[in-house]
Amino acid sequence: MRVAAFGASVGLSIRPPRTKRQDGNYLDILRDTLQADDPRSAVFNLTQGSNIITLEYTRKFADDISRYNPDWVILNYGINEAAPRAIPYGLWMQLHSPGDRGWIKRKLGQLLHRNSPAIIRFFKKKGWVSAEKFGVELQRLIDLSKKESLAEIIVLNIGPVNEHYKEMLPGIEKLVEVYNLKINEVVEKCGVYLLDIHRLVSDHGMENVQPDSCHFSVLGHKLVYEKILEIIHSFSNLIA
Repeated sequence: MRVAAFGASVGLSIRPPRTKRQDGNYLDILRDTLQADDPRSAVFNLTQGSNIITLEYTRKFADDISRYNPDWVILNYGINEAAPRAIPYGLWMQLHSPGDRGWIKRKLGQLLHRNSPAIIRFFKKKGWVSAEKFGVELQRLIDLSKKESLAEIIVLNIGPVNEHYKEMLPGIEKLVEVYNLKINEVVEKCGVYLLDIHRLVSDHGMENVQPDSCHFSVLGHKLVYEKILEIIHSFSNLIA
């Protein structure tokens, strides 16, 4: 079995950071499980830090789907697109890039951090990608996945947000609801699988599963992996 995953750092990072080498993200765990069953299995983690869905250019995404020819595609977007921001994506990336930030860039980043909530409120700022555009782009990626590989598709929605996020990104909790409704709409229209992260986090407790309100803990990644494996097994039983 071959699995390809696309999205942002939710599919990469573990928070708080892992304390043991064997602790992995949900794609690491899925790879180990599938390869234990069949050494020919592969999981391609193509998620990227700070990624947004509009950057998944049609040609590259289609090429990656064709190149890896997955049986399953996992699409894990939403929080970066939905969160209200004080400045455009390009400028934000300049200020938060991991390279040489310099004194001026650090000071600007600190100033923005302190004043972002006020800017968002005053100018009624929204996310980097509108809900409508997000839905269009999500359907585009689903359609490309089906066209190029005939893969089955799992879409993850957005988990609930904590008080810190609500304070720093005013209005985010309402936007998460809006974008999750859009995800549900696209999933139903396209006939693909939904992994309800919002419910998963709510059921098991944010502090246990998604402590920074964005990235999963070790336990969170394990729970997401279990849900993905459950979906894969249910499909296998359906066609058996």
